Amino acid sequence: MTSRWTLVLMLVAALTGFVVHGASLQEEYLNLPAFELEWRIDPPQPISIGDRLEFVIIGIDGREGRFEKVELRPLDPEDQSTSAWYVKDVQPDGDRRLKVSLAPLVPGQLTLPSYVVFDSSQNALARTKPLQVNVENSFAGKGQAELPPRDFLPPVGLDVPRVVWILGGAFVVFVLVIFTFLFLRKLRANRRALKAAEIPVDLRSPDQIAVERLKKIPMQEWIREGDFKKLYFEVSNALKEYFGARFRFDASEATTQELLLGLEESNLSESILEETEALFQILDRVKFTDYLPEHREASIIITSAVKIIKKTRVRR
Repeated sequence: MTSRWTLVLMLVAALTGFVVHGASLQEEYLNLPAFELEWRIDPPQPISIGDRLEFVIIGIDGREGRFEKVELRPLDPEDQSTSAWYVKDVQPDGDRRLKVSLAPLVPGQLTLPSYVVFDSSQNALARTKPLQVNVENSFAGKGQAELPPRDFLPPVGLDVPRVVWILGGAFVVFVLVIFTFLFLRKLRANRRALKAAEIPVDLRSPDQIAVERLKKIPMQEWIREGDFKKLYFEVSNALKEYFGARFRFDASEATTQELLLGLEESNLSESILEETEALFQILDRVKFTDYLPEHREASIIITSAVKIIKKTRVRR
């Protein structure tokens, strides 16, 4: 029981000593030399929340490196006015001078409370005197006075890694290449479409085209000049193009045997196949040998070709 009361008495004594010590420290701070906070530079007009206010304390003893690290602490930590201010920094400002930068945090008629100045050894050097400052609301709403516009701050430089620039440039080049490729392909397609539209469409049937081509051959002139090879080649080509268009296979460069195989697959009758084979044998003999036909034989070659065309054309 005695030990418990002893512990309680020790605790009460410690708390009493702490309070007395705190009160004695505050009385000690009040006995420190008091200095005015003087404006280092003219304050902005009006003063708004967050403005940097610079003051100077002149006359503090800064010998023996006391100003290497200076700190401001409120004289009365329980003073509510201290919460309205933010101490940004305290720095030496020449011989026996301290620069103090503060910023108001709330609007209104504020009291800058008394602060105690501590040196680098945590020794109290002096205290500041309270100061009255009128702070306006920088976020004034309707019905409140508008503040003059603030000067714009210069843009902050952004350090972008070089690899980002390289990748960004490569992406831009890639997009340009794709866009150019698609544009040129579209342009070529449009040109092809225009050219196709310009080409006249021949509505004649294959047999009509072949017969008209044969009729345009100057047969008598070529026979008179003895140009039989030219005549027989022209008749052969006209027939091959006709058969290719009529039966839908590539006959223009086919040999006689290849042509006949293609015609057999087209289900032509044996008589027409034999007649066609006989005509091409005559054409090939003149085309690929030195054989010269009689004029009478040459004069009926076109008639023989037209007869085969009429036998194999589509019935209308």
